Amino acid sequence: MSRWLARLDELRGSSEIPSVPVAPGVQNVQNVQNPPALGTFEHIERFERAQASAEQSAFEERAAIVEFDAGVPREWAEGFARLCQMPRPAAILPARWRELVDNAGVFIDRWAVQAASLGWNAADIFGCHREAPLASIPSW
Repeated sequence: MSRWLARLDELRGSSEIPSVPVAPGVQNVQNVQNPPALGTFEHIERFERAQASAEQSAFEERAAIVEFDAGVPREWAEGFARLCQMPRPAAILPARWRELVDNAGVFIDRWAVQAASLGWNAADIFGCHREAPLASIPSW
């Protein structure tokens, strides 16, 4: 495993906030006694905004860690952070997806500085064809 995935896993584990379970009966009573004063879908929209904000914060943190620890351009750090957060494409087996993400981290560890000095950009490293992303990888 690349050091980036290990570090990001550490951070992911430390940021979880333990939830306090509420007995189902208590929750139902609370809902009846104090009905939400929100519009029909407003509570869902608030939740989605909060979730998007949390995801953006996690993305920014991952990108900053890689950028400063590896000394790579911000665009590359963001590319790796995006790769770490995106869901596995259905066409790729889970083990292959983990390998792909880990290999991207290993590339950053070993070759990023040299690749940057040769003029490579984020698309050269993290890019793939939009319509046929697996076309250049026949064994997947």
